[in-house]
Parts: sequence; C-alpha cells; structure tokens
Amino acid sequence: MALAETSIAEPSLVCNDAPTRASAPMMPRRRGSVCCHELDGEAVLYDLAHHAMHYLNSTALVVYNLCDGGRTIANIGVVMAVLHDLDFQDPEVRAQVLADVRQTVAGLVENGLVEVHHEGRVV
Repeated sequence: MALAETSIAEPSLVCNDAPTRASAPMMPRRRGSVCCHELDGEAVLYDLAHHAMHYLNSTALVVYNLCDGGRTIANIGVVMAVLHDLDFQDPEVRAQVLADVRQTVAGLVENGLVEVHHEGRVV
C-alpha cells in the first residue's frame, strides 16, 4: 500500500479563487470513496477506489475536513488563520496562509482524496 504525507506534496494546483465576472471560485470537496480514521489529531485515510493509504498530519487534517464543497481556498485560509491566531489582514501573512492552503489542497487532489469543483464541474 502506498503511504503519503499529503501535507508536503509539491503544489501543482493553481487556485485563483478571486471571483471574476467570467468564473466562480473553486471549491475543494472530499471524495466519497475515502475513509478517514482520526487519532490524536492526525489521521489515516484509506482510498477505497485506489486501495491506497495516506497519512495526514494535524494541519493537513484540518484542511481536509474543511474541504466540504462549500468553501473556497480563501475561506479555508481564513479559518486556518483564525485557528493559528494569525492576522489574515496582513498581506504577507495572508499570502503565506493561502500558499500553504493551496499546497495542501494540491497534495490532497494529487493523491485522489479531494476533488475541486469549479462552476459545478470537477476540474
């Protein structure tokens, strides 16, 4: 079985969730074929479709749980900043938090644990 530390995967998903007139923001959502077992703030996920096991540290687990299809990357970033008592209004902090969330979501997508929905379609 494959074992992956999803929180350190290289970013390959570019999520610009600033709404424009032509497009709606991207909304990550957990895949239904993934079973999650949490233990001491971390988790082991088993992907039934691909028969793969994945480890998530506590930060990646929070991001994974926030991927409910109703939140954008920016929404998840706000929650993460609040949880870590960071000033999301500071442009440098905001940029770093959003980069970290994008990287984590990209790892989750690359490992088949999360789908990204854009304008009602999986991308």
